[in-house]
Amino acid sequence: MSEQVKPPTQLTGGLAHDRMITPMHGGPVVVCYYRKLGRYALNVLAGALESDADTASVPILFPKTAETLASTLSAVLAEGAQPLVLWSFYSPQCVEIQRTLAQVRAMVADARVIHLAGGVHATAEPEHTLDMGFDYVAVGEGERLIQETVRCLQHGQPLIQIRGLVSHRTRGAVSRNRAQPVCLDDYASGSRFYHKYSPIEITRGCIYACRFCQTPHINKARFRHRSIGHVVTEVSWLRADGFRDIRFISPSALSYGAVGEEVNHERLEALLAGVRDVMGNQGRIFYGTFPSEVRPEHVTPQSLEILRRYVDNDNLVIGGQSGSQRVLDHMRRGHTVQHIRRAVELSLAYGFRPNVDFLFGVPGETFEDVEISVDFARELAAIGARLHVHSFMPLPGTPFSGKSATTLTEPQQQILRNLVARGSAYGQWQAQQEIARELLEGGGE
Repeated sequence: MSEQVKPPTQLTGGLAHDRMITPMHGGPVVVCYYRKLGRYALNVLAGALESDADTASVPILFPKTAETLASTLSAVLAEGAQPLVLWSFYSPQCVEIQRTLAQVRAMVADARVIHLAGGVHATAEPEHTLDMGFDYVAVGEGERLIQETVRCLQHGQPLIQIRGLVSHRTRGAVSRNRAQPVCLDDYASGSRFYHKYSPIEITRGCIYACRFCQTPHINKARFRHRSIGHVVTEVSWLRADGFRDIRFISPSALSYGAVGEEVNHERLEALLAGVRDVMGNQGRIFYGTFPSEVRPEHVTPQSLEILRRYVDNDNLVIGGQSGSQRVLDHMRRGHTVQHIRRAVELSLAYGFRPNVDFLFGVPGETFEDVEISVDFARELAAIGARLHVHSFMPLPGTPFSGKSATTLTEPQQQILRNLVARGSAYGQWQAQQEIARELLEGGGE
């Protein structure tokens, strides 16, 4: 990090006047709208900027509310700098984000402010995201793209030339203008300078391509793994900064190091052993739990022995999704109901409480499918599993985009509510039903 320009501290409204704002009058200042559900991606972008010699000196600010974002933009403009506002959000939040953006624009109506949206919704629905009111939309992976964007602003060059960045002028060429995938080892999972850290993303992309999930359709249906050496380096940074707990991001945590459907036990153990060496006995490793999950067919005695040897979590998040084999096949899950049952039994035997994801309302799910799935959920709860209940949402960029959810009957919903009341289930499935309606009514189409 350049010593000539010290980035401002996080704002609570107004700039920190004991620090310089920007190295040159009119130069860029990056402003991250630092909401809880978008902060992991913004941490990565901050880390990407500080890792590049050309962009490392550009200040980055992290306001958390619409009001502090507006006051931050006003202060940056008063200093004669160029605000670049970064927004990252998921499809279920797009209605809320559109309202917030309109609110901020009303408070700071200045053409010098550039609002740039990125994330899975922006990549899946770039034209809709532009119509939400953004100036530019990042299509694809953002690490290299944000570096190029800031460089262009530094040198007064048009942003239109950047691959992966689209505007109203280029919306017709979106399909040909997607940012190239990056190598995870080229970028960190957060910012050391600003102490903005995320769980370490160890795998990007997923080979399974479930029809309801955005991950494989946004990041391609293949695995890209961060190397063990790079993971261990990042863990050492976190440990040196006082972190006691380490968590990971992966669409399939027991797939680490694998190319296909097999579990690479050797690489998995090498990863966890390397992390344990850095963390020591006083640090804690959480693996196979939020914000990751494991596939049920990967939960085997060999995998569980490795986990029990190195991790500190007493639970596993298992992607079950349904108790109906017909629905599992329809979703292209690639595993069986028996795999789910066996994963629950083995997890309990090895001392892990299984948190099993169930997804209700999938297009094409029948009344009988729901009855089978609810019965299976009760069976698993009776032997000690905890159920994480979801309602189907028609996420853009997936094969189920634009499809209506099937509706659970009142007796079926009451069974789920009873499981929640007994502590055997949890989840925002009722709120997700409303989000699904919003998506169909124009939140992602």
